[in-house]
Formats: sequence, C-alpha cells, structure tokens
Amino acid sequence: MKKNLLWYAFIVFLFQACSKDGGSGTTTNSGITSLTITASKATLSADGFDETVLTVKDQTGNDVTATVGYKRNNILVFGNRHIFKYGEHGIYKFTANSGTVTSNEVTVTVTDPGPAKFTTKVIAEDCTGTWCGWCPRLTHKFDGFMHNYPNLYTIGVHNGDIYALSSIESAFRARFQVTGFPSAIVNRDIKFADNGNINNLADSTGLLPYLKARAIVGLAISSTPAGNNLSITTKVKFDATITAPLKLVVVVTEDGLVQGQVNYYNNNNTYPGNPYFSSGSTITNFVHNGVLRVVPTGIFGIDIPVASQVKDGEYTYTTLADLTGIVSSKAKVVAFVTYGETATKKGVVNAQWTAVGTNKNYD
Repeated sequence: MKKNLLWYAFIVFLFQACSKDGGSGTTTNSGITSLTITASKATLSADGFDETVLTVKDQTGNDVTATVGYKRNNILVFGNRHIFKYGEHGIYKFTANSGTVTSNEVTVTVTDPGPAKFTTKVIAEDCTGTWCGWCPRLTHKFDGFMHNYPNLYTIGVHNGDIYALSSIESAFRARFQVTGFPSAIVNRDIKFADNGNINNLADSTGLLPYLKARAIVGLAISSTPAGNNLSITTKVKFDATITAPLKLVVVVTEDGLVQGQVNYYNNNNTYPGNPYFSSGSTITNFVHNGVLRVVPTGIFGIDIPVASQVKDGEYTYTTLADLTGIVSSKAKVVAFVTYGETATKKGVVNAQWTAVGTNKNYD
C-alpha cells in the first residue's frame, strides 16, 4: 500500500512539473484571475508564410504569452505563432487558458490566396561519379522521372572524376550529410528514398509532395554569351512577404558529356533486363547530362535582401560565368531560391532553368 501511495505521489509530481509547457495544452499560473488575448493580424492569407502572433496578458497587464495554453477552434494547439498552408483558409477562433481561467475569444480570418502565379519547379542533385558502378541506377531513374515530370531537373554533382568540382562537391556532401554513392538530394530538403531497384520507378512518389507544392516565388533567367564569358541575369518575384532569410543559387550545367562509366549492372542477374545488362563492365560511351560545371554564386548561393522579399516585390541579380571548356549549345543556366542557413524552414523555394543564350520568363 505504501509503495502505491509513493507511486501516486510521483505521478502527481510529474504532472505538475510538466504542466507549464511554454504555450501548449492547459497551464496553471498562480495568481491569474483573468486573461486577455489579442492577435497581431485579424486577417491573413493561407500562403504558408503570412503569420498571426497571439499575445496574452493577465489582469495586471503582465505578458504571460509564454506560460499559457492555447486552443484553436476549441482544440489544443502549440504556441502563439500561427501560419496557415494553402487550403487551410477559413475562420479560426483562439482562446488562451491558465488552469480554470479562460481568456476572451479572438477571431482570425484566413483567406484563400487564389491560384499560384508561378509554376512549381523541383531540383534534384545527384551525387555521382564515373567510378561508381551503382551510379547508373539513379541516372536511369532520374532520366525517367524527368520524362514523366517536366518540372523536375537533375543536376549531376560529380565526385572523384574529371567533372568533379572538388571543393564545391565536398562542401555540398558535408552540408547534406551524403556518405554513400549514389545519393540524391531533393529540393535540398531530403535524401531521395531510393528503393535500390534500377527497374522499379515506384519511388518517384517521394518527389510528388515537392512537385505539388504551391509556388510562392517565381524566377526568370536571361543570359548573353560574350566569348568565354556568359552574362547571367536572374530575377526573383514574390507572391508573398517572406521574412525568413533566402538565398539565390545560380549554376551552369552541361549535357552530352561522353565519358566511361563503371557499370555493376553488366551481366548482373539480380536485375535481369536492366538497361545496362549488356553494356560492359565499363560503359565507354556513357552520356552524362546535367553535369554541374560552373557555380558563379557559390554552391550555397548569395543572400537576397529581405527588403526585396515582399509580396509583388522583385530582386534582380547579374553575374558572369566562365564557359571555358564548355560547349555553350549543350549548357543550361539553372537558378533556384533556397532558405538561408538560419531559417526555420529549409530547402528550395522554387527553381528555373533554360538553355544558355536564351531567355526564360516567369511562368
């Protein structure tokens, strides 16, 4: 009986110790007799960026925002900052509580931002190498994915071969914790969940959430060759105000590079009928496309001024790329916006690409 009483007391202690949880659930603050809740915005857009911030004060005017619980439409929610994704438009009623004390109700109207102004584009960065005998698998898969999904573009980030940009490639692998080959990073957010079967393209489902996301920025590219130099102008336009730090990455890729590729699928009966079954242990005429060749902004990009990141605002950046050794007719300019290192969110916001010497407007 004594053990049961001790156990009960321990459980009560844990419950009380965890009851103040920094703004989630029901909390108890001694001495509070009334609460007043306000919202920084009564109307906002369900664009995934617009935000309302709740503030709560007690009967003496003390700010108790961080120590009360919250309900949204009478359901417990975490925290006092609220952002609504596309499709979450509607009327939301917020209250705060501390023990048996409940605040007034504040109403927030979340509007539908309407159809996206820009097309969503997705970037996959394939860590590969001509020495890597399993790497033809992801080459084959992403060729198929790009055929099925024209708004996907794959950049080949080469390691340990004549196409490798060594310092850039090693920094990229370190940032995204790539420890094996082949590996692909999708929208600088996740590692591609490769099912390991060269003949099975069902793992493309991992790309769909990115392809279906609503675009909040658009990009336009123009480029003008002058000898070995390429002048590149990239424009970024915003369909929402984004306070998070953003970066712009601009690179040049090249298609049609023929180089021997080690091939572990040659005569490999584990994968009968694979496209490289009879291609030899080294595929001498293997064509490498989308190879990363020039990185004028650096692989992690340049900062976009926050002052430009307002709804209907536009940011313009011009840079030069050295095309020495690159066949310009087989090259593309690829530009994409990513979240900065200190942003809460991560990954590519949107992307664009076009052939060298051609212009690509917002689409």
